[in-house]
Amino acid sequence: MKYTDLATYVREQTKSDSTTFSDATMTIYFNLAKDEIARAIGEVDESVFGMVMTRDLVEAQRNYAFDETQLNHMKYLEANIKPTYADDGVTITDNDWQRLQCYDIHQLGINTEETELQEGMADYDNGYMMFGNEIILLSADPIIDVTAGLKLWTAIYPQDIDSSDLAETTDISEPFDSTSFGLPISFHLLLAQRIIIMRKEATDKPMALTDREQMWRGNLVEEVNRIYGLNRDQVFVATKPYNDGGDY
Repeated sequence: MKYTDLATYVREQTKSDSTTFSDATMTIYFNLAKDEIARAIGEVDESVFGMVMTRDLVEAQRNYAFDETQLNHMKYLEANIKPTYADDGVTITDNDWQRLQCYDIHQLGINTEETELQEGMADYDNGYMMFGNEIILLSADPIIDVTAGLKLWTAIYPQDIDSSDLAETTDISEPFDSTSFGLPISFHLLLAQRIIIMRKEATDKPMALTDREQMWRGNLVEEVNRIYGLNRDQVFVATKPYNDGGDY
């Protein structure tokens, strides 16, 4: 569904126009509904929004900044700590990718001065600690220059839209850029319906919901739980389906 089509559909279903239901207000509803749906998807399979973020390792630099949202949904961290270079000093002949362990440096009881840090980490697997929006690498080896030598596996949830986006003819599933995700196509109608429900409930005289709109949450649960049956060429791992609490 295109942004323009969603706006048109929502206004038709709520018997409104751009004056009575402005782009600014619809944008607020859109972002709230989008977040609600994305959270439901993430509770079942956050890998739908999975992305690998890379950073160049820089000689003697242990601190690397990431966006707060990237760190909040972090899965794990990898680093090419000690690759082997050819004689030209540029070509890597043997990588040394390691999954880094997460540590609390206070519990390790080591100092952060470089020499003491390397000595203190000699008895531990290479790892990292988080401090603010930064990842601090902890290793017995010094940090050297390695292009794309740090990989953060994380989930990037669909970002908020601006009111101007409602005039776009691009599909809602299309990401804004290479480091973002759109909302999967199978959830577009549910997104529109959630906005309609919110609008109907917000009017001075609440409008009656259609039968389909009244079943919205159940339809969301059904669609979310179908995610795990799509394109799964992997070992089966048991998981709990999404539940909105309606059975209790």
